[in-house]
Amino acid sequence: MNQIHKCLKETREEKGITTEKVFYEAHISPKFIRMIEDGEWEKFPSKVQMKGFLRIYGEYLGIPSSVIEEGIKEIEQQTERKQEEDAKNKKNLHKKKTQTVVDRSIYILLLLLIFFVLLYFWILYLLPE
Repeated sequence: MNQIHKCLKETREEKGITTEKVFYEAHISPKFIRMIEDGEWEKFPSKVQMKGFLRIYGEYLGIPSSVIEEGIKEIEQQTERKQEEDAKNKKNLHKKKTQTVVDRSIYILLLLLIFFVLLYFWILYLLPE
């Protein structure tokens, strides 16, 4: 599991740096700092911005670039797995919806068949012989 966001937050707190100070010195919005430190990668406008802010923030805090790059790779792998999972779930949901439509259609056809069979026998009963 990816822990780069925890490492960044702990490093900032250990050094006693506020998010406002990061904003003024590294030019990273407090909103993006919170997203980084909370590990909310999907909330970034793009992957490029997320990677760039991670690199700038890591460099600002004095974290080796190899650690940041490793964290970025882990984030990308995590994101890919999530996307694959979402695609699989979407496919399964589509199958379920299709099956539900088929089930409803069969049910409606059976009801219509029963209705017309009953109508046929009712008409036969009413007709004089």
